[in-house]
Amino acid sequence: MEETMRAVAAAAREDGFAAGRASMTQEAVNRAAESLAQIAKYLTASQEASAQIAAQASQGVARIALAMLDAALPGLAARQSANLVAAFAERLRPALGFLPQAHLHVSPALLEDIRALIGDMAVALVPDPKLAPGEARAVWQGGGAEFNLEARRAAIAEALRAAGLGPDGADVP
Repeated sequence: MEETMRAVAAAAREDGFAAGRASMTQEAVNRAAESLAQIAKYLTASQEASAQIAAQASQGVARIALAMLDAALPGLAARQSANLVAAFAERLRPALGFLPQAHLHVSPALLEDIRALIGDMAVALVPDPKLAPGEARAVWQGGGAEFNLEARRAAIAEALRAAGLGPDGADVP
């Protein structure tokens, strides 16, 4: 009987140890699950914060780009206005040279400089006091094209906005 008691005690002890191990294992699994849930929560919050920071940074970069463009355009127009218009005319050479009644409207102050730059291009230059230096308007029978620095700036701002990068402020056209 003593042997049976020892066997029963050993089995009970082993059952107790097994139950303790199972309980500790379950407790470890529960803690791991809670930890993983917390990690997932923090990762989600981190991802949301990162997305917000990235959006704010991209808008800041877009504002800086537009500010640089605003700062550069007047100086570029002042220094390179004749070259800008001549490059515009060169891109339109096929239309300006062959379409009937082709005219290139330019700032009166740049008329002679542009004439020298476009050389043998067969187009009538028309002084237009409404145009700022660096801007031009080409017209021909049934069509035309415009080189407008402010319109280019607005198109760049709109492209940035359309890509989700541009500033949304009312101060930006």
